[in-house]
Order: sequence, then C-alpha cells, then structure tokens
Amino acid sequence: MVKNTRNKGPARFIFLVLCSLIISGCGAPTYPKNKIYESVVSLCKKEYRIDVDAKVTGNTVAVYLPAENLFDAVFNIDPIASKKINDVILGISRVVISTDATLDFYVVIAQDPKMPEVEIVYIRYVDDVKRFLLGGLSRGEYGKRAVIAIKTPPQAERERIIKELFDKLNIKDADELIKGYVEAEEPISGIGEISYWNKKFFIKEVSTSEFLATQIAERIKTAFREDKDLNKWYEAKTIDGKFVENPGGEGNFVFTVNFSDRVAPLYLESGLELGAQAKRALVFTRLFGIVSETLRAYRFKDFGNAEFITASEKKVITKEEIWRFKEGKTKIEDLI
Repeated sequence: MVKNTRNKGPARFIFLVLCSLIISGCGAPTYPKNKIYESVVSLCKKEYRIDVDAKVTGNTVAVYLPAENLFDAVFNIDPIASKKINDVILGISRVVISTDATLDFYVVIAQDPKMPEVEIVYIRYVDDVKRFLLGGLSRGEYGKRAVIAIKTPPQAERERIIKELFDKLNIKDADELIKGYVEAEEPISGIGEISYWNKKFFIKEVSTSEFLATQIAERIKTAFREDKDLNKWYEAKTIDGKFVENPGGEGNFVFTVNFSDRVAPLYLESGLELGAQAKRALVFTRLFGIVSETLRAYRFKDFGNAEFITASEKKVITKEEIWRFKEGKTKIEDLI
C-alpha cells in the first residue's frame, strides 16, 4: 500500500477483501483475459468512483490515476489522494488475482493533473500479492517487496530540455515537433522510465530480474538509513540497481552504491573508533546480505554474478558465493 505520513489506510479491510477473492478465484475467472482494460476501468469507477486509464503490455498491466492535490504543502502525500491510490491498488489487485490472463506485474501511476511534472509510480509483483494473502509473507516483508518512486516523468524532462533549446534558437510554435520527438522515444529501456505523460502511457513488460535489481537497491537505501551501524558511519547519496543482460550467457546484477563518511561520526561521542578494514567489512556484509536474502526469498537463480561499484572499488561475487555466504559457509573476509 502507498502510505502518507499521517494515515495508514484501511489495511485490514483490504486484506480481508483480497483474501476472499483469492479463495473464491478457483473457478471461472471473474475478469477474463480479453477484458482486462474494461475490468480495471469499470471496477475503479463502479466501486470507488474513480476515473482511471489502463494499458496492458505483455505480462504487465498499468493504471493511470489522476489525483488532484496529490501532495500537501510540505510534499507529503495528501490523505485523500493516498486513499484514492490505495483504492486503485485494491481494485487492480482484485483483477490480477481473479483473471486467467498471464499478468506478473501491475503498475499504478498517480499524478496531479495540475502538476504532472511529479508522479508516484508503484510496481508490485502479482505472485507477492498471492503469497501474502495465503500467509506466505509477513506484513513487514510484503511491504519491502513493492517498488515505489516519486519522480519527474522522463518524457517531461526531455520536453523541458528541448523547449529550452528551441527558445534559445528562437524557434516558435514547435509544440508538434517537441511532442513527436518525445513520443518517438518509445519503447522505454527500463522500469525507471515507466511513466505517463501527455495522456500517454510509457510502459514496458516488467522482467523479474530488473524488478529485483530495483527492489534490492531500495532495500540498500533503507539499510543505510535505518541500520544503526551503517548509519553511524556513512551517509548514502545515490544507490542504483540494474540487471545487465548477457547474450552469451546469464545476466548480471550491478549495484552502484555512492555513500560518504559522516562528517561527525557517532564514535566521537562514545570514544570508539572502527578501523578502515572493519568498516569496509561492515558495508559489504550488509550489501551481500541484502542481495543474498532477497534473491533466495524469490528463489531467483537466473543470473551469473552480482557486481558492486563504490567510489573506491568494484567487487564481483558469483552466484555460488552468494549462496554460500547466505548459508554461512563463506565468511566476509574470504569475499573482500
């Protein structure tokens, strides 16, 4: 669920509704695969009085939600908008768990029509929804398994750059040229470019590998923020995860982790200091641990290596080393 800082939403009600749907979904599909678009749009309108747009691309269904006053004055998600987003998430969840269509992912894109330059993009793996409802995932773990981004649509940024260039060149009435250039950017290359702009979806079929790469990057960000030891020594700047396909074999995960030493480490207050090698071991223990735990939890094995790039070094560990580290058969000192 998408949360704001003040309201948690009707989580228990949503849970009970979805449980009843998945249990009753053993017979004929409630939402046939040839009517996914109509089902999503109609359900949101009928059940929640919300107008949405939808699009199916391969294994992925996307929903666009126009939500006025999406953010409040301090850029938190407005409570009313948050409820609308959660209603749409509930609606699309009802469809994907009660259809005979092969849908592996769903996407919800929320924008304020008056300020479409900022959007919320929410991506969820359908199997995670089913596992959670059947008791296979804890609520805490389920919360970690969504990819949520608040960002500027890439197409909006391209459009802004082109407009600035045309203004400098004194080219007038170039709206159609700009629109044609921006729309010509399809197909998009990664899930980070999933968006909605100028009444058009920019969507792709989401792969499990790129979804996991993005999710793991988010888990690493959370660790730098919430892990008391990491947070004591380091401040995360930017963290990026991607999956690089290898035409000649298995693809690789690549994580670029940009962090810096804290200006006034907390050890100054306690009188304790950690050596450089111990601090390095701390970072890589957390990184390797997050990757191994996440990939093992998803039973994902279709990769070769995991590569970690920091400001000072690049570290590559194999799939076999990841599993052995997870099982406690390999120590961090043997890997770094």
